[in-house]
Amino acid sequence: SLPVRVGNSYTDTTGTVEVVVAHRQPSFSTRRLDRARQGRRYADVVRVEDVVGAVRWRVAGRLPPGLALRPARALGVARVVGVPERRGGYRFTLRARDRATGLVAERTFRIHVARR
Repeated sequence: SLPVRVGNSYTDTTGTVEVVVAHRQPSFSTRRLDRARQGRRYADVVRVEDVVGAVRWRVAGRLPPGLALRPARALGVARVVGVPERRGGYRFTLRARDRATGLVAERTFRIHVARR
C-alpha cells in the first residue's frame, strides 16, 4: 500500500492505494541440448525467458559425469560445460528460480554421450 493525498484549493483527501504488479511465469526457451562425445569438450547454453532478477539454478537428477551447470553473466542464461567421462543417456531436470519474483521454470533435458 502507498499513502496518497489528493487535494485542491477547496478540499484534501487522504487514503491508500494498493499497486499490484503481475509477472509472467518464466519458461525455458531452450528445448533440447546437443549430443556429447566421451572425452571431448562440451558446451551448450540453456535460456529462461521472462525473468526479472538473478536466477538461482538447480539440477535434479544427474548430469553426465564430467559436466556441470554454470550460470552465465546474462540474465536467465546458464551453460552446461565440461568433458563427459562416460557414454550413455542421461536425464535430468533443470530448475530456474527468479530471485526477484520467486517464480520457477522447470524442464527435463537429456544428453546422450556417444563413444569417442
